[in-house]
Amino acid sequence: MSFYFANHQIIKIKPELQKDFSYLFNGDYEKIENAVLHEFADDYFIQGKAAGYHSEELKNWGHHDYVDEWKGKYPTSYKDGIFSYSNHYNANGFLGEFYSDFETEILPLITEEIIEEDHWSESL
Repeated sequence: MSFYFANHQIIKIKPELQKDFSYLFNGDYEKIENAVLHEFADDYFIQGKAAGYHSEELKNWGHHDYVDEWKGKYPTSYKDGIFSYSNHYNANGFLGEFYSDFETEILPLITEEIIEEDHWSESL
């Protein structure tokens, strides 16, 4: 049995991290000054790409319409300090390292305010 999960949020990025987050979002990883954001980018994008694998860049995250109310509601974007995104994964009992690090290290670090959020999950 598999467990599927989707998370959608619109968040306001802390002002002091908006420039670095913009670099993370747009794939300008070498410009990131914040140590935590830089390490995340290095682990999952820079070194991963060099090793022949890499995680999906934030700007390329797709929109997920798992329930009718979500249709068109959470496109992935970053503008004027506001980050809107959705992600989904098949947990199978374990959350992948990329999503785990994003949700436990990056989101708490960058979030000044959660403007809107929603979640979906289902066991199949």
